[in-house]
Amino acid sequence: TDRTASILDVSTGQEIIRLIEEESPVYKIALRPDEKQVTIGLGSGKIYMIPVFSSTQDLIDYAKKLVPFELTPTEKHHFYLGEF
Repeated sequence: TDRTASILDVSTGQEIIRLIEEESPVYKIALRPDEKQVTIGLGSGKIYMIPVFSSTQDLIDYAKKLVPFELTPTEKHHFYLGEF
């Protein structure tokens, strides 16, 4: 048992994210049946619950719900976003 957990893209086998835990080994990993969350349990009892998104747009939509934020016209110009 090491102290890492990786989430891979099933279609490419490419690693998407790697959790490196310094406190204790990774004990269990479970994917929720609806495939929208991964739960990682550590030997120390700490649990990480990580949302899984099927697309970048799903991640953006989720983030917008958590942090509603309106950019100023100056910020939009700075990030080359123009008008929405």
